[in-house]
Amino acid sequence: DANDPSTKGPAKRFVVQLPKDRTYVIEMISSDMDPFLLLLDRSGNPLAQDDDSAGDLNAQIIFAPEKDSEVHIIASVIRGDVGRFTLRVREFALRGEAEPRQIGMRGHEIHARINKSHKSELGKLGRMYSFEMKAGVTYSIDLFSRDFFSCMLNLFDSRSRLLAKHGDFDGGPSAPITFRPERDGVYHIFATSLSGSEIGEFTLKIRPDK
Repeated sequence: DANDPSTKGPAKRFVVQLPKDRTYVIEMISSDMDPFLLLLDRSGNPLAQDDDSAGDLNAQIIFAPEKDSEVHIIASVIRGDVGRFTLRVREFALRGEAEPRQIGMRGHEIHARINKSHKSELGKLGRMYSFEMKAGVTYSIDLFSRDFFSCMLNLFDSRSRLLAKHGDFDGGPSAPITFRPERDGVYHIFATSLSGSEIGEFTLKIRPDK
């Protein structure tokens, strides 16, 4: 296959049909190279790309098509290495908390710990929290930990669609997100490390901006 237009490195193209109203996790896993994923629509327009979100230099894209779609998955590499890899495409439905948390004017703060038992639907170690959010309000969300090499935050809506994410790929104790929902509803925050395999204590803060 042609080289990847983003990395200029060797690549393989896969065409997949994805029905609407579902959320999918696309992962490229390899111990031979540093995977890179690019997701295109059938016309070649980019939909998403990722380098390290699956941990251990592996790539992961979370995608929810708005209509039945033919997508093209470009499996590539960062440094031009070659070797074996596994590409997985699977449906994803997260499990939020049964009772969403209220944020309040002063915000909400959680001090907790990630252990080996906290395996998520994303295949990572992490904790999921659910919050009631109001349309038109801007929320500042931050994850902080001295135990992780780098923090990672993912924000989902009630249909498991990924709305925002933040991780410091150079290594850092904080992962902030600013989010302004278009409608009232329940939103889910997934707190994890960039590698998805670290354990330790963390603090999650969310507050409405004044």
